[in-house]
Amino acid sequence: MANTTEAPDANAAPIKAYRISDACRALSISRSALYRELAAGRIEARKAGGMTLIPARSVDAWLDGLPTIPARAA
Repeated sequence: MANTTEAPDANAAPIKAYRISDACRALSISRSALYRELAAGRIEARKAGGMTLIPARSVDAWLDGLPTIPARAA
């Protein structure tokens, strides 16, 4: 996964899947929290040989499914 502080490379292919550590970083959750979400079926994973991959669409769907925080009155 690219460093998020750098400007995105216009020629780079879009991310299709994350390794476990990259998915944790993208979601700002711990490895154990990611495995809990996998076990609960809220995030899906695929195996490619010995590598576990998390589809980017599953990462996006999980994040989109989180509750929103209502705006506070100023």
